[in-house]
Amino acid sequence: MNNNILRTEKVKSRAQITQAAEHNFRIRSQNNIDDSRTKLNKIFVNTLGVDTKKASDLQEKLSEFYSGLGIKEKANNVLMMEFVVSASPEFFSGKKISEINEWANHQVEFFKKEFGDQVKIAVLHLDEKTPHLH
Repeated sequence: MNNNILRTEKVKSRAQITQAAEHNFRIRSQNNIDDSRTKLNKIFVNTLGVDTKKASDLQEKLSEFYSGLGIKEKANNVLMMEFVVSASPEFFSGKKISEINEWANHQVEFFKKEFGDQVKIAVLHLDEKTPHLH
């Protein structure tokens, strides 16, 4: 049976934003990442113009964005929401990279429909066991 997977997480600190950027942009490595496949990962959205080689740039660009809107941060504010979208491994079994990219594009379009221009980053990971989108 194929299952859809959606995980959401409130991100409330700049350190968490930087950790997410390190993982999503592959600035740091982990045991579950196949470095030989990292070149297959794809950035679908980067409306903030984040430097994907600099871990702190995502939180810096988000801070600039919020400042430009006149938003004043308060303690315990949610600074970012992170979503991870995937499906069961069986769903991806036998799929070509082009088909997975098409699946990812549909996910991005869904999020844009739901959240509009609030979608700032979308990264497809093909270098872990099961493809997924952050």
